Amino acid sequence: MRKRTASTAAHAPVDAHHAAQAARSAVIAKFTPANVVARSAQTSWQPTKRRGPGRPRIGQGAKRVLVTVERGLLAQADAYARRHHLTRSHLICDALRAIMAEHKRPHTPSAA
Repeated sequence: MRKRTASTAAHAPVDAHHAAQAARSAVIAKFTPANVVARSAQTSWQPTKRRGPGRPRIGQGAKRVLVTVERGLLAQADAYARRHHLTRSHLICDALRAIMAEHKRPHTPSAA
């Protein structure tokens, strides 16, 4: 068995550093925009695969929005939703639909 010399032991950390750096640059190169665009262009002609398990899409799908609501009103809405076995999201969606349906009706001026 050969005895390890000091010169080979001194180069080991440098070689490990270079190997780690090369691995990092390979990962970065894999996710550059050019590769992502090329990959999406290659798969754009392929038919869409059937969706797997998970929440089914309703309508056109869902979009998260950030809405500011007064705390007291939010507490009342949450209590109402709990009493009627609804989620907050469903309560807000139902309220939006009701308001929009009300505004679709022709406006008749009230006799004052």
